[in-house]
Amino acid sequence: MSERIAFIQEQFKAMGNPVKVAQFQKYLKTTQPMYGINAGPRKDILALSIKKYPIKNFEDYLNFVQELWTATNRELQYCAIDTAVKFKKFHLISAWSLFERMALSAKWWDLADGIAVNLVGSLLLKNRSIQYILDDWMCNSDLWVRRISLLAHLKHKNQTHTDNLSRTIITLTVDKQFFIQKAIGWSLREYSKTDARWVLKFIDEHGESLSNLAIREGTKYLNKL
Repeated sequence: MSERIAFIQEQFKAMGNPVKVAQFQKYLKTTQPMYGINAGPRKDILALSIKKYPIKNFEDYLNFVQELWTATNRELQYCAIDTAVKFKKFHLISAWSLFERMALSAKWWDLADGIAVNLVGSLLLKNRSIQYILDDWMCNSDLWVRRISLLAHLKHKNQTHTDNLSRTIITLTVDKQFFIQKAIGWSLREYSKTDARWVLKFIDEHGESLSNLAIREGTKYLNKL
């Protein structure tokens, strides 16, 4: 175990709250061990650990994020995502194997969404060559991997490749999982901030195959125009 991880665990254990553990586990529908620490204090401790033990280089970054991600407690996985996101200079194609491992093992929205938007999405924006992998993820047996294949496009704004966004949504329309339909609506709603006409046209052309939930979520901003 690295000194960084030992330091973080020591601080987390000292701040642990069993009452919050029960609340968080119930909300997230998980039995995974937790410390019961809110996001603010958790991020403060992570920042302190990085200040105390600076990340030296790309390899150090990969090792630290990997060690956090494979730790037992969920808050350490949150720290893995926060650290991976923070060091954008390391969002290189050579980091893809790490981001992919995280994406393929994230088992709930609180983990999957941050990876999708801020890691996979960040790398996709710089390296469109990984789109072929996301095309495979659209049909993955894992709900969260399918969701990531869509939410990777969420924050691309005017750099969105609408052909890829459209193809992903159309592929996933037959998937009746709530979290998939919610993600479709979220993606349409977010892109409507950039190109409302495109979203209106897409819904007009594909409305029959879109769920009521996806349409309702996707048109929230459009209804205010």
